[in-house]
Amino acid sequence: MRNARGFTIVELLIVIVVIGILAAITIVAFNGIQERGRIASGTAFAAQIKRQNLQDATGSWAFNECSGTTLNNAAEGSTTPATMTSGVTWSTDTPSGSGCSLAFNGAGGTRVLTDARLSATYYMKAAWIKMTSCSTGNNVLSMPATGSPDSAMYAPGCRLQAGHNGSYSVAIMNGALSAGKWYHVAVEYVDSSLKLYVDGKVVATASSVSPPTDATATGVTIGSHGNGNTMTGLIDDPIIIAR
Repeated sequence: MRNARGFTIVELLIVIVVIGILAAITIVAFNGIQERGRIASGTAFAAQIKRQNLQDATGSWAFNECSGTTLNNAAEGSTTPATMTSGVTWSTDTPSGSGCSLAFNGAGGTRVLTDARLSATYYMKAAWIKMTSCSTGNNVLSMPATGSPDSAMYAPGCRLQAGHNGSYSVAIMNGALSAGKWYHVAVEYVDSSLKLYVDGKVVATASSVSPPTDATATGVTIGSHGNGNTMTGLIDDPIIIAR
């Protein structure tokens, strides 16, 4: 009778290596599916905001000019374009893979000035963002353009937060977003509450929030909190809803 023969060490090592390679491929594929699903969720939520609220928009910019320093406002009834300041440049990196976004270098005063307004009863601010650094204030949308800001949505340390009346962290997400990835972010004020959204999902809430006291003073600023806390990264497709 022949003696039973098992696997050699070399054969076992080859099997282990093959299993490791297959596992790595599976993990990469799974992560790619997750990312595509996350972007799809943000895209659907952004489309829903426009579909349901565009008639109440005071500012909506697609950034598809891809050149120049003025940005057409697609909000109904608005004829005043937004204006890019020095330090804001065009980029073809977008969450959809088409059109253009705006790149902000993090320097003070780098921003986009608009005539969009909020409201003391209801407002929503939303945009796509891709931060390239977590070491700056990473402002997305705030107001007013000069003086002490009355409201803000920004991500210092890449941690999304929002508020108004001088309290800018009334709603703040747990954890932080990752630099180098696109996210759709939004803040909604309604019925004395604030809600923060990331890719269409609520990530933070705050109740018993007083209405903004200076909601219609001056225009919303894109990419800067007053003159500071400037975005370091990209912003695309911002929209302001007020009613």
